[in-house]
Amino acid sequence: MSAYSFHSTKPDSYLGCEYPISLFHLPEHRGLQNQMGWRSFFVLHEKTRKLYSEVHFHCEGRLAASPLRAPFGSYLFSEKLPPEVLFDFILFTEEELKKKQIGHILLKEAPAGYFPGQHQVLMPLLLNLNYTVQQAEISSLIPVTEKPFAEIVDSWESRKLRQAREAELTTRLIHAENLEMVYSFIWQCRQQKHYSLSMTLEEVNNVVQKFHDRFILFGVFDQDNLAAASIAIRVTDNVLYNFYSDHHANYDSLSPAVMLIESEYQYCRDHRLALLDLGTSSIHGKLNFPLLDFKMRLGARPSPKYTFTKQC
Repeated sequence: MSAYSFHSTKPDSYLGCEYPISLFHLPEHRGLQNQMGWRSFFVLHEKTRKLYSEVHFHCEGRLAASPLRAPFGSYLFSEKLPPEVLFDFILFTEEELKKKQIGHILLKEAPAGYFPGQHQVLMPLLLNLNYTVQQAEISSLIPVTEKPFAEIVDSWESRKLRQAREAELTTRLIHAENLEMVYSFIWQCRQQKHYSLSMTLEEVNNVVQKFHDRFILFGVFDQDNLAAASIAIRVTDNVLYNFYSDHHANYDSLSPAVMLIESEYQYCRDHRLALLDLGTSSIHGKLNFPLLDFKMRLGARPSPKYTFTKQC
């Protein structure tokens, strides 16, 4: 008998899981993406009764997508899981999906730096199973260390920090009850630049209400005037994700975004988070190199983020 068993429903009386869970894999978040159409698969270690892998697909027509509407989904698994077992588990999920007349699979991966050990195993397995890369993006991750933010940014951004302080800009957390104000501010800043937001206020509010402890609002203030703001999400136990952020054009010369990221970095240090994710640097599916360069000057390191696809 194998040490591992594969399941198309969550096993009864399991004793926890051997891998980190992301916000986007939780059933409550999947319910916000869509209440119906989900197929979930699990690997159970028979002796310990612990889960060693899971994946969730939203199925509609002939398409199975993981996730439906979230920055990433795909397979979560323990580094203790033998690659051969993971390989067989992927085949198992494919066969189960084919039984439901699925002909196209889409997997949106987390940035490689989130789960580096798992990424090094999963990517070659998917390629060996004839998945192809539909989209390749670059995420920007700042490793959080004992060094203060001013010591990890380059000299130009350090100068911008000093200028913002000399102009008496200040940072502080914003209470969650002011979400509409922060969202509206960011939306107006995007409108100035002819950009949009991927979610409506109602959609963001629904997620915040469900996961209020995972959302943190940051602001840079000029006395009582908001100069820059962000909506950040604690997507795993170790990662803070800068979900939406922007600054008002009136403060371009002071680059308050640098001070904003400093406040997020300090929050990560205070709460023992390992990574600050500044997101991808793409506009309309194409790399925005000036934005990527800016994030690198803030101490971020590039981390690939892939979307895989396969025709069954």
